[in-house]
Amino acid sequence: LAEVIAGIGKFRNNKLNILSYLFFSQNLLGGFLPIWIMRDYFFADTLERGMSADFCNTLEAMTPIWVLFLMIAGTVIFALIGCMIGKRMFKKHFEKAGMV
Repeated sequence: LAEVIAGIGKFRNNKLNILSYLFFSQNLLGGFLPIWIMRDYFFADTLERGMSADFCNTLEAMTPIWVLFLMIAGTVIFALIGCMIGKRMFKKHFEKAGMV
């Protein structure tokens, strides 16, 4: 999806590239999604694989649904900060050097 969004602007539209990066950054959440999407199975499987019940209970208590939304929002915020830093560095080093 991120590649399609960036491709719409032929990879030169800064706003579409930023939007593309925001979608790309969300892929890191994929490993954590089973905690919320398949909650019962996830904790049963974790117990079956040898983790302690205390660990599962603590993890379950630390991962209410609002944590998922916090992770998504945090990823968007820090991805935007990364885009701003990258844009400044791009201007400072490549545009001033005449490479772009």
